[in-house]
Amino acid sequence: MSKLQDIESNISALLANNAKIDLSQMQFDTALHLDSLAMLEVILGLEKEYDLEVDESELDLLQTFNSVSSIAQFVLANAEEKNN
Repeated sequence: MSKLQDIESNISALLANNAKIDLSQMQFDTALHLDSLAMLEVILGLEKEYDLEVDESELDLLQTFNSVSSIAQFVLANAEEKNN
């Protein structure tokens, strides 16, 4: 399993546990349509899980948090940036 796939699996679990979104029948590139509360719960979960600081003012939240894949790409990019 690739690092991106690991992150997608973790995000799927985070969405199920924190935002109560069942992804069992969805593809990772399917639009999530998160409301503001669910988005906040996902951001807080990502910050805790991946030791990230998400600055909402710097993001296009609707684009970044559109799908599991887009969230995973964001996490991967920020993790790599943090390690450099």
